[in-house]
Amino acid sequence: MVIVGALLQTIPECMGVYQVPCRVSTDFNLALYREFVKAVAESHVLDHACRVTLRLLGVVATPAPARERRHSSLNVTDLMDYMRIDINTVICKLEAPLAGGEQSPGALHPRPLAAPRSGTDPALLALLPAVRGVLSGTGVQVWVAKQLLDVANAVAAAEEGVGVGVGGSAEGGEPGRGVAGAACNYLGMPPAARAPPHLLWNAKAARSRGPQPAGAPGMAAATKALAIALDTAGTVWQVTVSGPIAPVMATRGVQAGGGAAPRGAGGGTDGSAAGGSGSAVGGAAAASSAARGGLAKGAPPAGGPAVTLLAARSDAHALTEMARAMALLCRLVAELAPQRAPAILSKLWRIAGTWLVRLPEPKVVERVVLMLRSLGSLLLHEYPGESEAALRRASGGGSALPADCRTVAFTAALQAGVVKSLAGALRCLLKGAEDDDVPANGFLVLLECLLRRSCALPPMMAHADPAGVVRLLETIRVAAETIKEQSKVLGRTPQATGEFACAKRNMDIAALQLLEHTTAVCMRARPEGLRGDSGSSSSSSSSSGEGTDGSSSSSSSGHTRTGGGVAAGPTAAPGAATTGALAAAIDSTAAALLTKSSRETVPKQRLRLMWLMTHHPQANAMAVMALSRLLPTLSCLRQADLSEPATSKDVLLGLMRVFTAVALQLLRGEVSRALESTCAAHTSAHRQVAAMREARAESWRLLLTAEEGVALTRVAAVLAAATKRQWPEGVAAALDLLEVLALALPAEDLAESLQLLGADGSVAQQAPSSPALPLRLCEGWLRQQGRTELVAVLEERGCHVPPGAAGGSRSGGSAGSTGSVGTGRRHEWLSTAAGAELLRVVAGKHQLASVQEVPAPAEVVWSMRASWGITICARPGCLQLDLDAVRSSHCKCLGCATAAYCSAECQQQHLLAGHCKAECACMRQVREACEGVYIGGGHL
Repeated sequence: MVIVGALLQTIPECMGVYQVPCRVSTDFNLALYREFVKAVAESHVLDHACRVTLRLLGVVATPAPARERRHSSLNVTDLMDYMRIDINTVICKLEAPLAGGEQSPGALHPRPLAAPRSGTDPALLALLPAVRGVLSGTGVQVWVAKQLLDVANAVAAAEEGVGVGVGGSAEGGEPGRGVAGAACNYLGMPPAARAPPHLLWNAKAARSRGPQPAGAPGMAAATKALAIALDTAGTVWQVTVSGPIAPVMATRGVQAGGGAAPRGAGGGTDGSAAGGSGSAVGGAAAASSAARGGLAKGAPPAGGPAVTLLAARSDAHALTEMARAMALLCRLVAELAPQRAPAILSKLWRIAGTWLVRLPEPKVVERVVLMLRSLGSLLLHEYPGESEAALRRASGGGSALPADCRTVAFTAALQAGVVKSLAGALRCLLKGAEDDDVPANGFLVLLECLLRRSCALPPMMAHADPAGVVRLLETIRVAAETIKEQSKVLGRTPQATGEFACAKRNMDIAALQLLEHTTAVCMRARPEGLRGDSGSSSSSSSSSGEGTDGSSSSSSSGHTRTGGGVAAGPTAAPGAATTGALAAAIDSTAAALLTKSSRETVPKQRLRLMWLMTHHPQANAMAVMALSRLLPTLSCLRQADLSEPATSKDVLLGLMRVFTAVALQLLRGEVSRALESTCAAHTSAHRQVAAMREARAESWRLLLTAEEGVALTRVAAVLAAATKRQWPEGVAAALDLLEVLALALPAEDLAESLQLLGADGSVAQQAPSSPALPLRLCEGWLRQQGRTELVAVLEERGCHVPPGAAGGSRSGGSAGSTGSVGTGRRHEWLSTAAGAELLRVVAGKHQLASVQEVPAPAEVVWSMRASWGITICARPGCLQLDLDAVRSSHCKCLGCATAAYCSAECQQQHLLAGHCKAECACMRQVREACEGVYIGGGHL
């Protein structure tokens, strides 16, 4: 033992590594480092040292009555301290040259099957298999795991303020108190094998600071020991999980060498250790098989310590190191075989859920961004074969999706309660920011990493528990309202005022991008080739785990259909062509419907999965709920000067596309009503369906005309901003929305907010310049933009103002000539020549026939209560997050019997805001229609 300790003290000085991390090539001596790697690989000295130290820890951890303490010149505690520090130092120095730095490319690559980095020294790259073999040894792996568990136990003891003696028993308490509590297993060992906490800190340094109390170390010492243990574990995992593996290097012409693998290295993750380098040099396929098999074998030693450690009290200790360890664990899980992944994914998401709710400070969240991004990338991660199976199912024959396209990773996340954990973490961060009166930057970071980048919100809407999704959406809405109110507070310093304004702007952008995702997937035309009617796939997500594995689900569909309807085998060329065509169609749809910023840093494959996994009636209802609740929170953009360069162009495009999705729903309903009005049948079911169509149309119209014509206001603001900024794409997006509104809105709404000026000469060519209503458009300018059909419809609908008309008096049709909502004649003008021509243009541009018809906002409010027992406060600005408060308050509008409130104050404020005018009548109309259709037996 003494010899091993003395040897360990001299090894760090002989490694040829002078600085950790090695940022430049001069921080290490490659020749000396090469010789050391060969020596340590052949002698197994590091593996033996870890085994000796573990054995010594077991001896020291033996309860005092079982051994006799004798006076000796050898201080076992000091020796243990030195050996622990030296082992950790050797491990970190062994990895430093391979990790590289700012001016040194290093040899590691995040992907095991990736080619070596360009510029990497081949001599350094050749040492990677030997270093990986050394750090994959059983002794090293168990040392890393045992150290993490022991340090976590010491942190728990320090937090509780009790001393933990030998054997893990608390002084004056019950045995086995600590991280694992009364657990009978401790990395396969009994609780008595836990190392006493006082052996895990720097005793020599502590004595230099004066006498210390017996028992557990202080929190500062325990936290430092935790950081060291995590750093050492992260170093080992970094090497064993990273690539390139030996077969890939051999394929690239790099000869691996450096010594023999250590004895007993059964837990390695290197491809050569798993199956032998000689048998895997045959090519990339063999390399892939060997690498994934090796990574699967390496999962327990890497995952076990992290599971035990992070499930403990980890919210206030060594966050940076923990985030690094968690990110590495995410990388490991992403490379596992699909059969091994679910068990570890389930543990991983449970750990993440426990940890996320303990990060209340924004600065803390910013320190763990690396981990949050890794978790977000796992939500829609796909394992080999899953994407192809999903595409085959989605493009196969039949009128409905035969099974949902959930991936293994997403299913495991849902089963672990990721939606509930995310909502809880967001609420904690929002409350912390509100209590401390600081910008909610941590909330925004979590929203960006786990929802926007992951593209997981639409699939969550489709497959997660409805109550959990509603809580998540309500948390986002309340956050938008809270951050908006924070930005209005006066008396702050200019710097603080700017920070709160920035947080409000970022919150608006985040909410808008989430709405882009949901409306593009659930409310616009589906990509060509994506078959299945959402209304007939109500059972697609009834099973919790069936069909999630790529190999099993692909065989369930049997055959795929080509574009011409000819059946082909799953491996046939026509089927492959269909799958490729569907992937290309989804890519094209995403590029057309999503702005660049909402697609930023999102892989194409993740966007495809977002579309493939979302088609379900529940997703449509939740998308409408998100739209109706989050869209009013963006009202602050009305006061912003959209023409300023600080306002991103993608914000303007995103606004236009979200409102276009709403307007298309109204237009689709009007077209359906026009077609149904020609039917001769006047049965009871026909009347119920007609009443439902009319009620839906009125609900969508209210959403578009709320706040004194919000949709036309946005059109006016974007047109003025795009004209000032000389931005043709923005002008085109605003006019596209205006075309849909001209067809969908009643004539009275258009006449109040829009004027078509028929001036002569140069005035007729003037572009719109005012961001306020009424929106004044020159006929000549519209024709210049190629909108002749729009001009004809506006003239026909009474918006034309002749040259020199006083007071803006209109000519042609009047607002009242088109009939009211209740007369059933509002859609008759669609059959006129001008209306039919513009409808043809709009239908071709937006693929109106393929637009998914979804429930109206008021209909969703009724169905959530009737189907799921979920009730939300009807006041848009309500800050109540507890859904039970609405149910227990018994505050409800007596007029519509649908709008419910969390308190009498909210009800009073909503009434003062105008609920008793048009909204109450609309909700009553929708409720009566829903009761007739869904309860009375009718169907749409």
